[in-house]
Order: sequence, then C-alpha cells, then structure tokens
Amino acid sequence: MHHTSSRLSILLLAVTFLAPSVADARNSGPRLSAKAYGAKALRYKRTGNQQFLLSSQGKNASLNKARAAKNHKLAKIFALKARAAKAKERGDNASADRLWGEAVRIQTGKGMNYRPKEISAEQAAKMIKPGDKVWMPIGHQIAGSIVDAMAKRAKDPKGGLTNKKPVEVMALSNVASRKLFDRNGKIQPKALFIGGNNRDAIAAGRGSFVPVFLSRIPRLLQDGGLKVDKAVIQVSPPDKDGYVTLGASAAASIAALGKVKTVIAEINPNVPRTNGATQFHISKINAIVKSSAPQAAL
Repeated sequence: MHHTSSRLSILLLAVTFLAPSVADARNSGPRLSAKAYGAKALRYKRTGNQQFLLSSQGKNASLNKARAAKNHKLAKIFALKARAAKAKERGDNASADRLWGEAVRIQTGKGMNYRPKEISAEQAAKMIKPGDKVWMPIGHQIAGSIVDAMAKRAKDPKGGLTNKKPVEVMALSNVASRKLFDRNGKIQPKALFIGGNNRDAIAAGRGSFVPVFLSRIPRLLQDGGLKVDKAVIQVSPPDKDGYVTLGASAAASIAALGKVKTVIAEINPNVPRTNGATQFHISKINAIVKSSAPQAAL
C-alpha cells in the first residue's frame, strides 16, 4: 500500500509540473493550431504589436481571425494584413505597403500618409477639458512642454479648469513637475506610483493612490478597471511608413493608447526608436507638438 501511495504521489507531481510545459509547447512556436494563432493575433492586436502581424505566424493568425470574425469590417482588415504579410514574404514590399496601408485606412479612417495637425504646447494643454482622465507615461517619456503648459493653465484663473471637476492624471511617472498638481486642485494625480511630484497633493487630499502591481496595469486598462479618456505622451519621429515609437519607456502606454479617444503627442528627435510593442501608426495621434528638449534624467 505504501509503494502504491508513493507511486501515485510521484505521478501527481509529474502531472502538476509537466502539464503546463506540455500546454506551453502546444501553444508556442510554428506548430500553433489555427485557434491558438487566432488567440495570439487578438492578444498582439491589443498590445499594438504590428511586427507580429507581419510575421509568418501573424499571417496565419490574421487569416484565421478574418475567417472567424462576425464583424465584416474586422474581417476585411485582418484579410488585408494577411495578404500584406504574404506579399512581404515574397519580397513584394510595394504591394505589402499598399495592402497594409489599406488596412490602416479602414481601421482608422485615415491613410498611411496621414499626419496629425501640428499645434503649440499651449494649444495642446487647452485640449484637456475639466473632468478628463489623462494618461501619462513613465519616466523620461513624459511630454515636458505639454505638461508645463498644463501647469500654467491650471495656475491661470481664466484657464478654464476648475477644482469642482478636476482633471485626473493617471501616471506612472515621477518626472512630471510637481507644479502640475497645483494647490487649487484643478489637476489632481491618480497615482499608480507615489513620488516627490505627487506625494504632497495626495497627502492633502487633492488626489488619490491606486496600489497595484506594474504587471497588472495593462489588463486593468484594457478591461476598464482603470479608465482613461486622453493620453499625453512623447514619441520618436515617424519612420517612412508613419510609425512612431514610445522610446525607452513603454510600460503600460500601449494598453492605454488602445482605450483613449484622444492622443496628444510630443514628437522629439531625441527619443530613441525602439522595436517590439512600442510602435504604433501616427494615425492614432490626434495632435502633435514638436520638441527637441533633452530626455529627462532619471
């Protein structure tokens, strides 16, 4: 009986530790099933990873999503991206760009050559309305000139902001000026991290703190647990295809950009171009402010 019990325990341990590995093996690499490809496509679409959708795995995922989609518009978008991936594999870059551009046009209502309106930092600050929930990125990707303009607007009695319906800034950043959170409470932090710039405002009751793991923030943004209306970000200049990047500090910004209705971006040549899930098309941006300020030191 003792030997039988020992063998059973060993078997259970083997199942416990090996089962996840078997599942991972089935859902990774070139042997993914059509269903797994589709799920992976949806996951990468949410994070904005365009490189995946142009890979061979992305081609199959796009085809699968196109077949499965009940939404005809979504089906056409994925089918076009799948054809773009095939053209890229053949080395036909002209067709790949044309097909991908058509997918972007349908998805955003804007063409690949679209460029958002260039405005001043002061005009950008005026795009923020009372009660808005504004996303700002982490670290040195803060849009310094726009943040400074927002602080000046809050200080101005005729700036159009009010503490009865304060602007709520959801941020990971400890770099934005503490002047942003003025003593009148017109702009208040909803901090995901507490730092020197927002600590006093929160302690005085002119703001709040959300205790959360960094790894949980993207999902909370996607699911609506953390609500955002607008994003104020800093990006690199667009490449020849119109793609900008978030530089060295992406964090949860891609997830936030998938939820907001308005994106205001400071375009700065000092922001390094980075690969992976930091890239998105400039058609996502509603207005740009040009800057050449050095990256903030951390």
